[in-house]
Amino acid sequence: NDQRLIKAKALIEQLLATAGSANATPGSNPPTNNAAPVRAGQLTGMDKVDYDALIELVRQAQQTTDLPQQRTLLQQFMTDSAVFLQRHPDQLLLWQLRAAAAISLNDPAAGYEAGQKLIVGGAADSNDPNLQRLLGQLKNKGWLDPQAVEKAEQAKSTASPASASGTVTLHVYRTRKFVS
Repeated sequence: NDQRLIKAKALIEQLLATAGSANATPGSNPPTNNAAPVRAGQLTGMDKVDYDALIELVRQAQQTTDLPQQRTLLQQFMTDSAVFLQRHPDQLLLWQLRAAAAISLNDPAAGYEAGQKLIVGGAADSNDPNLQRLLGQLKNKGWLDPQAVEKAEQAKSTASPASASGTVTLHVYRTRKFVS
C-alpha cells in the first residue's frame, strides 16, 4: 500500500515535470500526441484558477512525506478534478494525473475512466514515455478492460475496508457504468 503511494509520487513528479516544460513558455511545443486538447494556458478566469488549484493539490501530494496526508490530498484531487473535468474533459494532463492517483489509491474504476479518456484523447499513439508507462501500468492492472475492472471493484467491496496499516480508503466513485 505504501509502495503504491511512493511509486505514484514518482510518476506524478514525472508528469508534472513534463507539464511544467510544456506549459512553461507560451510558444513552446505541446506534448507529442495526436490529440488537440485545450491547453491550460487557454483557460481563463476561474477555470484557470481551478486548474491551477488542482495542479497544486497534486504537487502537495507529491511533495509530502506523510503518506496519510498524501492519500488525503490525492483523494481531494480526485473529487475536485472530477467536477472540473465535467466542464473541461479535454484536459489530458488532468486525466494522466487522475490515472496515477487512481493507481496509488487502488481505485480501478477511476483508473479505467482515466485510461479510456486518455486513449480517446490519442494517448495510445503518443511518443511520450511517461504517458506510455502510465498506460502500461493501467493495462497490467487490467484497468483498461471493463470486465476486469468490474471484478476488481467487486473484490474491493467484499474485502475488509481497513488496510493492513489500519487506514480506511475512501472512494469517490461508487456507481459506474462500464461499457465495452
